[in-house]
Amino acid sequence: MEDTFKSQTLGRKSYAYQPNLWGDFFTTHVVPIQESNKWLKRRADDLKDEVRILIKSSADTVEKMTLIDTIQHLGIGYLFEKEIDAVLTNLRGLTFESNELHEVALYFKLLRQHGFPISAGNVLPKVNREVYRHNVKDIERFAC
Repeated sequence: MEDTFKSQTLGRKSYAYQPNLWGDFFTTHVVPIQESNKWLKRRADDLKDEVRILIKSSADTVEKMTLIDTIQHLGIGYLFEKEIDAVLTNLRGLTFESNELHEVALYFKLLRQHGFPISAGNVLPKVNREVYRHNVKDIERFAC
């Protein structure tokens, strides 16, 4: 069986492809690694500074909470732990009142994730129950 396989020739069609316009530039080009690493590190540091400025300069509480949540979802929250803790400590000291369920839930989630003692009973009654009158039973169930 092996002999019959060797004796058979596979007929492949050969096409006359045009040579690549770029030639072998990308296969032979060597990027100076040290220079690109320096540039990447410098760029990363610049972007970290921009994010720190965004965290500090934002005046709106909900905007800050959304920014912190986004940073954590991106998996880079460890780079901004000091800034995030400072914002959440200030946020915990303020009286946060909102009629938007999303904002209240985000407030509750962020403080809980960072170890601040907060009760759902203290947060959920602030939500305007008239807006969510069809969900009052669910809100009261979680507020217990």
